[in-house]
Amino acid sequence: MTNEPDRSGHEQESEFGPPPGTSPHPRLGEHVDAQVSPDPRSAVARGFDDGPIMIAAFAGWNDAGNAATEALQHLADVFDSRLHSEIDPDPYVDFQVNRPTMVLTEEGRHILWPATRVELADTWERSRRLVLVHGVEPSMRWRSYYQEILRIADATNCNSIILLGALLGEAPHTRQTPIEATTANMFLQEHLELDDSEYEGPTGIVGVLSHYAELDGISCVNVWATVPQYVPNPPAAKAAAALVAAVEILLGEPIPRYELDEDAAAWERGVQAFVASDPDLAEYVRHLEAATDAMELPEATGESIAREFEQFLKRRGGQDPNGGPGSAGGPSSAGGPHSPGKPTGPAGSR
Repeated sequence: MTNEPDRSGHEQESEFGPPPGTSPHPRLGEHVDAQVSPDPRSAVARGFDDGPIMIAAFAGWNDAGNAATEALQHLADVFDSRLHSEIDPDPYVDFQVNRPTMVLTEEGRHILWPATRVELADTWERSRRLVLVHGVEPSMRWRSYYQEILRIADATNCNSIILLGALLGEAPHTRQTPIEATTANMFLQEHLELDDSEYEGPTGIVGVLSHYAELDGISCVNVWATVPQYVPNPPAAKAAAALVAAVEILLGEPIPRYELDEDAAAWERGVQAFVASDPDLAEYVRHLEAATDAMELPEATGESIAREFEQFLKRRGGQDPNGGPGSAGGPSSAGGPHSPGKPTGPAGSR
């Protein structure tokens, strides 16, 4: 691990105010509208103390459409983060899976290795210290890797961690991005109105880190966005914006989104044009919309939603909508919600 000085006390001023909109934000665990600002209530009242907090995202299995890592990069850009340290990738990364990148600059040719970067930043409103961890999911030695992350949390005095993730699921692109947040910490469950995860099955580094952080006495909240399985290719800007909005709620202060909301709107327009060009896919999306709208009604039940999809299947001759109409894997052969390398099942628990 290489280290640079920790510039504690760095003050960040901004000519930008909070993003437009003052309506209260839905609580975590509900759909998040990235266009609406959160209610900037105190983070203490919502369950976190005012000390440094780690926010982490990892490219790979936990990061459909690169939404989680895009959200973390946005935080780094907005709050002008600076490098604190890097975790050497050699013990953890298979460079045939995550290859180094050749870049050309005015200083000459360089190779960027897929290291885990640890950056420090401070929020504008309350100068809250953020420790941003951004890397690729390790290919090996996970137990040593999570221990390194926890040592960094201890060295930077972080008592809380927010872990960001994204998965593919049956979510229409025309509706608010579903956000699910879970925590095993009973105090945070009460103050953030969250539940513990009930997921069982294969897990990624987010699930491993969350589990051992709690055992180590560090409060952890897992926040997952759902990316429509019929458009799995990055960047999933709308999901990234929703994750940033969720972080706003947890921190209790607004986070400007600059062009991120514009990117999200452009992404939605592009997906809409793609869907409109395929009648079968357009029909599939309409039924996803109907199912999503039904879930938000007070009288909605699992049976009523199931009946809606059964009717759709009958009209389509019994085809399974999980892979999207037209092919077993949807528009992308690797894009179905059950394709290898993508998490499935309840969000926030992998």
